[in-house]
Amino acid sequence: MLTARMGGMSRLLRAIFLIGLPLCLVGPSLLPGRVFLPMHTAQFPPLARTADPAVLAQALERGNPDVVDKISPILTDAEEAVAQVRSGRLPLWNPWQAGGMPLLAQYLSGLLYPPNTVLFLALGPAQAYGWLALMSLVMAGWFTERFLRTVLEDDRAALAGGVFFACSGFITANLHYTQKVDALMWLPAMLWAIECRRSGGRWAGPALAAACGMALLAGFSQIAFFSLGIAGIWTLCRRDFGALGFIAAGCALAAPQILPTWEAWRMSYRLDLGAAGIRDDAFGPGGLAGLLMPGAFGTPEFGVATGQRALPFLTHSAELAGRWNATENALYLGLIPLALAGVALRRGRGLAQRAFPAAGALVAVLFACDPAWFPLDRIPPFGTGAPIRALAPFAFFGAWLAAAGLARVQAGRADPGRAAGLVLLGLSAAGACAWLGSDAQSLADWIRTSVEDRFGAEAAATHLGDPKAAFLSAGEHLHAAFGRLALVGGIATAAWVCHASLRGALPAFALLLAAGAGDLLAVGIPLNRALPSEGLWAPDPDVEAVRRAAGPLRVARHGSDLGQMRDADDLGR
Repeated sequence: MLTARMGGMSRLLRAIFLIGLPLCLVGPSLLPGRVFLPMHTAQFPPLARTADPAVLAQALERGNPDVVDKISPILTDAEEAVAQVRSGRLPLWNPWQAGGMPLLAQYLSGLLYPPNTVLFLALGPAQAYGWLALMSLVMAGWFTERFLRTVLEDDRAALAGGVFFACSGFITANLHYTQKVDALMWLPAMLWAIECRRSGGRWAGPALAAACGMALLAGFSQIAFFSLGIAGIWTLCRRDFGALGFIAAGCALAAPQILPTWEAWRMSYRLDLGAAGIRDDAFGPGGLAGLLMPGAFGTPEFGVATGQRALPFLTHSAELAGRWNATENALYLGLIPLALAGVALRRGRGLAQRAFPAAGALVAVLFACDPAWFPLDRIPPFGTGAPIRALAPFAFFGAWLAAAGLARVQAGRADPGRAAGLVLLGLSAAGACAWLGSDAQSLADWIRTSVEDRFGAEAAATHLGDPKAAFLSAGEHLHAAFGRLALVGGIATAAWVCHASLRGALPAFALLLAAGAGDLLAVGIPLNRALPSEGLWAPDPDVEAVRRAAGPLRVARHGSDLGQMRDADDLGR
């Protein structure tokens, strides 16, 4: 056990990894004058016309444009809800969105999620998001660590699983969508509560109900129902049928949010997508390259800097490639967690050490690639969004398998110096050979030839706009990805060999965990950089004139360049 082996150092080590690493991700956003937002309001027309050039330059350099809807409607709805509550009204309707839209039923802002409610009212939504993200990361790691400690009976492996989950590619890529992370974060809490019920925990049942309710209130029903479904299946595997009643009670707790959202969902255009439309939003098997190279098909900065994304056309259909989204398609688990998961798949035994997480990971990735494998989209809660959201539970199952593999290594039931170490060395060597044996221009030529062979030169020009620039940017990106694979693979191999040669001593374990977490942080930090709080919602004279002219219950339609308007007051007549 971790406590027995390290004595007083156990709490310090857990704090360093479970609190320190999240602070590395979002800590800068908690400083005065900073906010945790993916984009600045100054980037949006017409506010960009009068924005401070220095603020705008920082926002363009440090922002994450894949998450544009965090500003509108998520932030704007949260701001409106806070304003209505402070004026003594229930936030049921937002008159400022289009011709008016439901506010509470919109759900994405998570207005009834208790942490959101408290921090929105105390700090305001823009200032609250950084603290909410920090809380989500810490709790995701802690819940996972507690659950894995129970089922694996290895404290070091449990700590590693918690760290790998909290820093996984899916969570760090979606951290600005805290509602997605929170809906997933409560899954290990549910499983932990189920395990505590088996050992006679007095408050385990109510805790299970609370975890289920919190997941549903978080603001992303599809992932919340994934979590509930997994918890229900785990309950059946453990033959704790009484726990199903507490899961149902948790759903009842969330009824004030779920019922109005259900009514709004029945009017959603997504209901008419059909099987073909839902499949168009699937992941695509080629995306599995992201397991080895994060952002293999482009990152948010890559897509915006060039305006082109040629890489997805190598392996995806034109429809999928044209809508490629680096945030939605993030599935990087880290090279060390991936190697440890391989140990679990090869040497694991029993339900908790291999069967359940392996089956869950397989179902999740197959559903994300093509819902035809597992037609969960026919069940309303699972079919209200893109199948790629199944990558959320895949991140959890991947961390679980990594912890199970480390537990096998720690117990001396798997040789840590052979197969997994050779895989890491092979990946590093392959990346080095690809990086040394190519350059950006040669890769650009290969990408151009491959894409044009698949779609034709005219179709490539249609999809990519400026094919020459797109292919060159894609070649530069792919060349850099090969270099990263070589570097990270080499570091992972060194940490693995050190862990094996010292037979799992504490310093070697800390080094292995730090190497795995460092790999994941290097991916997540660029996607979650702090932005300046200066100038958020800075008033624009022309916009204010339009707003006054439109009145509180009237709709004003305008273009992005209000400077061409000679008399904004005419808009209200």
